[in-house]
Amino acid sequence: DSWDLFWQTAPMDLLLENPLQSIYYFHAQPPVYNLLGSIVGQLFYSNYLEVIYTINIVLGILMVMISGYMLKHLISNSILTNIILFFIALYPPLFVWEAHIIYTHLSAFMVILCIFWILRFSITNQLRYIYLFVIIQNILILTRSFFHPILLLIGLIIILFCLPHKRLKVAFWSMIISSTTFIFLLKNLVVFGFIGLSSWQGMNLYNIVANGYSTSELEALANEGIIDQIIVEQMVFQLPSTYESYGYTETSTIPVLNMNDRNNINYVAISKIYGKNAVILIKRNPERYLKNILIAFIYYSRPSTREKAVVPNADLMGLHEQIYKSVIGAYIGPARWELPIMSFVLPIIFCVYFVQSAIQGRLSFSRWQLYVRQDMVMVFIFGFIIYGVLVGTFFELDENARFKYLTEIPQLIFITVVIYRLNLRRYVRQLRLKGTTMPG
Repeated sequence: DSWDLFWQTAPMDLLLENPLQSIYYFHAQPPVYNLLGSIVGQLFYSNYLEVIYTINIVLGILMVMISGYMLKHLISNSILTNIILFFIALYPPLFVWEAHIIYTHLSAFMVILCIFWILRFSITNQLRYIYLFVIIQNILILTRSFFHPILLLIGLIIILFCLPHKRLKVAFWSMIISSTTFIFLLKNLVVFGFIGLSSWQGMNLYNIVANGYSTSELEALANEGIIDQIIVEQMVFQLPSTYESYGYTETSTIPVLNMNDRNNINYVAISKIYGKNAVILIKRNPERYLKNILIAFIYYSRPSTREKAVVPNADLMGLHEQIYKSVIGAYIGPARWELPIMSFVLPIIFCVYFVQSAIQGRLSFSRWQLYVRQDMVMVFIFGFIIYGVLVGTFFELDENARFKYLTEIPQLIFITVVIYRLNLRRYVRQLRLKGTTMPG
């Protein structure tokens, strides 16, 4: 891997020469990972890749340790906890993705860390852990555009729903902590004219929406004036020089905006064109979009080690990764309709969890509030997983398995706990015991 090979990073020479300007004007992705790259590059220029890899290894070890802590508090069976923890410690995606220089592994770690702070709050009832959760969630959102700022609002609503008191105080300080995220959102709106933390949103959406359309179909729509000709003639994510003949010729005196890459000053407008046409195609034929979402979910359900970017690393693992691939990546069903086993497991586990929750919450608001308060950790694990599934399938087609890795360890924990709770009597007894230590 090399830093400059990735579209999501600013060139290292610019991060070394003028880091603040390069990070500020980098609209393709949020700022945190480029900031990390700049710091590591400044301190360890000749060995910065090795340093980032070492950081990733440390994060992988911490992910295993945090997973063990979670399992210990979610499952009262120490033997089962140790078995699952051993499985996680040897989990091939951890080794494969920590050797991949881009921000995927770091983001997966921050998801685990967010859940850890929620667990600490549920044990101690100390508000400082809520603020730590909000801090890490903001850093996560400012690291990877996959995590939209709407997560801040959703997380805060759940927290306030669970708190019996000090809601205004928590809401106030959470908004103060989140001000940096909103500053970057405002910066992109004022400087570049879009709302979000990545200018690629339009291209990502078009990539999944247009799947399955033939060139002749798109050409016919363009001839009718329904869609723009540019999207018929050019695939998404071409270099900006490809679009010069369509009038995208703006230049900039700022180096990071004037290169022939996906952070070029013209790329914001180019991506908007693809996004506009994606919305048109969805409105004209929503069924095709839904079909592509199902295809994306099948891709999402595949082993994350088979994502094309990390296949060379995975192949080096030999039998270790092959066993994982043959289990997690097993296909079931008739030959014509074979699907990855995880495309069945996740929906079934979600349904079981809903039933378990409904039994506890019933139709009473107060019972639901008590239940969510008692089971906060699982609620947040479920929230991160379902968010990952929805965003990873509604807005992307191709790298879906890479998105799965972001919540893959929480998925293992979630599946284990849901299955463990099938012993309903033991599950109710655990909740009652926890209820005696909750605030309020």
